[in-house]
Amino acid sequence: MRVPAPQPDATWGVDFARDDGTAGFLRLLRFANRCWCWAYLVGPSIGLVVVRDPDVAPPRRTEILDVRSEGLWMELVCETPDEHWTYGVEAFAVRLDDPEDALRGEIGERLPMGVDLEWETDGSGATGTVHGELLIRDARIELEAPGVLRNTTAPATAWPTRLPSTPFEPLVTVPIPLGVEATANGPVLLRVLARMHDEAGIGGASWLEVLQSEAPGSEGGAMSHE
Repeated sequence: MRVPAPQPDATWGVDFARDDGTAGFLRLLRFANRCWCWAYLVGPSIGLVVVRDPDVAPPRRTEILDVRSEGLWMELVCETPDEHWTYGVEAFAVRLDDPEDALRGEIGERLPMGVDLEWETDGSGATGTVHGELLIRDARIELEAPGVLRNTTAPATAWPTRLPSTPFEPLVTVPIPLGVEATANGPVLLRVLARMHDEAGIGGASWLEVLQSEAPGSEGGAMSHE
């Protein structure tokens, strides 16, 4: 059974990945009367730490994207259009033992998580530099890494459909159910942190996305791609 993924009417966020495997992404997706919030961090000294809330009241302001729910605050601010964004997160997160625990209720070690980041570029495109701090419990991790702005108001392109042609080595795959509950028939967004390289072996770490029509392990599951 193929279940179409719900389409947000706007998406904001940023992806970042450092060559040592320290990486993460932030997402705020707006639907008609609610928002989804995602904040995922991964790395050798972090493990996989996740925040996901699919039922958050939409921001009240347009100049500052500020959302709150129980145990979660997220703020995205466009300081200079196409050049400079700031991101703040304070939340109680969960450290997962296994990435596929994301499909089983995201049960794990509960701990405080914080993000204080900036994305900057010279205005030439969505690729820039992310710098700031990641906070996991009492640990502070200084971050400077390539980062990609992920903002769109086009529902038809909100979910990924393209598989990469560049060779890559998967480092971690995080399955995210696209619904309030993970079900065997629900669509799943697979986010893969991978080490990508060209034929000469030059490259670095990057996030990839593919949309799977059904949950891993269910009959008939297939990845949507072009």
